Amino acid sequence: DGERIASGGHSGGALRVAMGGIDMVSVNGMSGGWGRSFTLAAESNVSLSLWYKLTQTNAYEPDEYSDALVSVDGQLFGTDGNDYVVRITGDGEYGDPITTGWVHAEVSLGVLSAGSHTLKIGAYNNKKNHYLEATEMIIDDVKIATVPPPDWADAAAPTSVTVRRGAGVGGSDRVTVIWADGAIQKEWLQVTVKANLATLLASPDVFYFGNAVGDSGNSTTDTAVNTMDEMRARLDPHKSLLNPADIENPQDYNRSGVVSTMDEMIARLNNTTMLNDLNLITAP
Repeated sequence: DGERIASGGHSGGALRVAMGGIDMVSVNGMSGGWGRSFTLAAESNVSLSLWYKLTQTNAYEPDEYSDALVSVDGQLFGTDGNDYVVRITGDGEYGDPITTGWVHAEVSLGVLSAGSHTLKIGAYNNKKNHYLEATEMIIDDVKIATVPPPDWADAAAPTSVTVRRGAGVGGSDRVTVIWADGAIQKEWLQVTVKANLATLLASPDVFYFGNAVGDSGNSTTDTAVNTMDEMRARLDPHKSLLNPADIENPQDYNRSGVVSTMDEMIARLNNTTMLNDLNLITAP
């Protein structure tokens, strides 16, 4: 069932989706949601923001779960690499209802073509077999926005550019570009390999590198540098020739081959907040 409620939203009224809670019939794969069309004048990078609260009653078993879902034109989008925004699972304890509480979510919808699109937001329950099993999702303050492409300034000149002929996959060339230490930090670097007779590319190849000093990469949704990054360095010591940090060690913040108190200090001195951390981008 779905209804508009005059109160009980994050700020006043909201949209409500309810599933289950009516009989002892087993039902697999229930879903419900709200939809709306929107139109883009041109191909755009699009993001969605919303407030939601997903709640399960206390009777669901551990193999029963509910998801908050977002889709555009039938394609699911989610957070943390999932095709759902959040999932809550039953515990069979018959205690308090399980709820996310009010959560503000930002969901990247990627690059959408010009024209009309259909957005749907709702909930999914994989299974219910009891009248006490019910799922509710409340949706509020839904906003769709286009993300303007960044205004890329020229990077500092590199100290060296080296071409290693045949060193790449299938005998392709590898190019190593080196900048002075600290020349590019706490920002994004856009790299374009041009399409010309030298590269033999049909179209330019554009890719990106982001730098957040002291970030261990412990989150797929932000680049915040905090005590968690400091702690990860402390718990992963590599301080001797017998136990060096390999080149891919995410806690070796200064790439010295050693993870030590120096890396803890780097994370501590480069703490960020949601106001000044490196924003994640969606490549066009």
